[in-house]
Amino acid sequence: MNNRDIATIEFPPPTPSEQPEDLSKWLNWSFATVILLISIVYILPRILYTSSPPDPATISVEQLAGMLFSAPILFALTLFPIAIFLAPQINLLGKLKLDNLKLLHIPIAATTAIAAFFCCAIISAGNDLILEILNIETTAPFVPILAKACSDTNFILIVFAVIIVAPITEEIVFRRIIYSWLNKYVSKWSAIIITSALFAIIHDSFAMFAALFFLGICFQLIYLKYNSLFTAIIMHSCFNSITAIILLLIRMGLITMPK
Repeated sequence: MNNRDIATIEFPPPTPSEQPEDLSKWLNWSFATVILLISIVYILPRILYTSSPPDPATISVEQLAGMLFSAPILFALTLFPIAIFLAPQINLLGKLKLDNLKLLHIPIAATTAIAAFFCCAIISAGNDLILEILNIETTAPFVPILAKACSDTNFILIVFAVIIVAPITEEIVFRRIIYSWLNKYVSKWSAIIITSALFAIIHDSFAMFAALFFLGICFQLIYLKYNSLFTAIIMHSCFNSITAIILLLIRMGLITMPK
């Protein structure tokens, strides 16, 4: 075997048990931080404001910005210092799996997002039918209500958060940190199922749980397939772009808001 042959050998990525100690330590700290922040940013407000939800028509730009961007800002301010200082010998993009994007991934992610959207629509329709048969009442998701009643400025903020902020934040948190930490202790599919269930629960929509659970699995599989968080982020952003178009149509009164 000559030097050229040696240079072309492709080594498989390390298994969870073979992860460098500093990367494992980073995952432990990041996972603990994510769980704490999720508790503060998502769970606590729901406990405090469930009895008196805000009126979508009277929410100010400042209030909406706080609702949409408080979580991503907290995650960024907390996780990035951990990534940089706790394990400095591993580059930040490498930690977050944001260093492996190929142009071919973009159309693949976009096409997969469209297919996943139609699958989610079918799952949601089936879920609604089951809930109707069982006579279980559910509330409509808050975002469509907000998108229909809010001001134009607030609607632009919602679209920006849905297409840009949410995909980046959620993919880093769920696909890179929570899944990777869980996969150190349980099997791949167990980690995928738990992560996807958490992803669905966080969106706080019982009627959409099954579709969101399926979507979380899709995001996780495309991340694992191409070993790049960029691919999952692009797919997530494309999926949410379709959602944003539907929100616009609801706002314009061209389609009926789901109940």
